[in-house]
Amino acid sequence: MDKIREKLQGLRVEADEAIARAEAAEKKNKDYEQELLTKEHEVTSLTGKVQRLEDELDKAETNLKETSDRLKNIDVKAEHLEKQVTRLEQERDEWEKKYEVRFSISVSVDLFLFVFSPHSIMNADDDDDDFQEMNEKYKASKLELDSLVQSMEGL
Repeated sequence: MDKIREKLQGLRVEADEAIARAEAAEKKNKDYEQELLTKEHEVTSLTGKVQRLEDELDKAETNLKETSDRLKNIDVKAEHLEKQVTRLEQERDEWEKKYEVRFSISVSVDLFLFVFSPHSIMNADDDDDDFQEMNEKYKASKLELDSLVQSMEGL
């Protein structure tokens, strides 16, 4: 009977040890389950963050594309305007040359006619009056030409 008691005692010890191991395993299992739940919450949170970041990235890419398109349009308009400015500058230069030559010819002809006109040669006494009249015409023509040049510069 001592053997049976020893055997029973050994079985009780084994049972107690098994219960202790089972309790430890259950505690470990609960800890793992809690850790798993915590990790699942982290994954859910991170998944939400990833989704928000992807949405922000999509918006940023759309914004970049729209901005790039606007920039291309602005570049095209700027290029067009630069060509137009160049063309207008060339037209202005042509007008300046055209009117400069015409003015030079006009002044030369007026001066020639004034100096060599029969009236100025024959009537030396009236030279002062004619000179003043021609001088006034010259000044009026010069003012008209200056205003034309200024208006052309505004183009």
